[in-house]
Amino acid sequence: MKAKGTEKVTVAGKEYSCKVYEFTGESNGIKTSGKSWTSEQIPGGMVKLESTSKIGDSDAKTTMAVTKVETK
Repeated sequence: MKAKGTEKVTVAGKEYSCKVYEFTGESNGIKTSGKSWTSEQIPGGMVKLESTSKIGDSDAKTTMAVTKVETK
């Protein structure tokens, strides 16, 4: 995983400054690469994740993003 700086990401109408990381790896013959955005202002830290995995001749794309933030 390599740090790539910061970017602003909007979640539920509010903008967050996020640390950006790019990653690559391989496990059990599956090659994966992607990018993640994290912020200490979001519970759990993860704001957004995009990844692509190569399984044989097929690609699997995954995208996750926070859509709502609640704190108690």
